[in-house]
Amino acid sequence: MSGEQGGTVYATALYDAAEQAGRLKDVNRDLAGFVRTLAENPDLARVLFNPAFPAERKRLILQKVTAGSDVLLTNALLVLLENGRLDVLVDLERSFADRYGREQRELAVTLTTAVAIDDATADGLRDRLAQATG
Repeated sequence: MSGEQGGTVYATALYDAAEQAGRLKDVNRDLAGFVRTLAENPDLARVLFNPAFPAERKRLILQKVTAGSDVLLTNALLVLLENGRLDVLVDLERSFADRYGREQRELAVTLTTAVAIDDATADGLRDRLAQATG
């Protein structure tokens, strides 16, 4: 199973569990935060993705780093570790976030203007867009 497929499988399981528990927003936030933490801390990523580093030590690190996060996220990360699939983490996060965005009817919008606009104008456009789209 490729990384992307594996990520989608784990993302689906995590999403369904979070939805059933009524904690989608929390899990989405915590998952994105964890992936961001890995991106900002290359030493942490090197340890977690190093096959020579003992799994039990990785488990302790994951538990420490995710302390305060939703327990569903911690458990999902531990399952990835136990199954030797931490390599699908980024794909899992992307798949989870994509589904969350679709099902919450969120749409990412990028504003491009011919001339620079100030923050107040950008805020006004953002407010009007939010009102128009609900």
